[in-house]
Amino acid sequence: MLPCPDASCARNQSVSGDVVHARNTARTAEQTEIALFWVEQSPEGFNRIARIIAEQRHLDAWDSARLLAVLQMGEFDLYATNFESK
Repeated sequence: MLPCPDASCARNQSVSGDVVHARNTARTAEQTEIALFWVEQSPEGFNRIARIIAEQRHLDAWDSARLLAVLQMGEFDLYATNFESK
């Protein structure tokens, strides 16, 4: 038998494990470390890295926009290729 027989229970478990709540006491330290690793692998993490690079290299608005656009095109290509392969 499943520990969560209905959808509302499953949703509550899912929401309580949200990575935003890094101090969640229902999660072990190892689970928190794993969650933080995977959230950094998201597009938000790559965008943050691109913004840092743009600041460090003193890119103007045009070059910063180009950097972020190329990054987004690469991410879209990755998602599209992954979807096509399934």
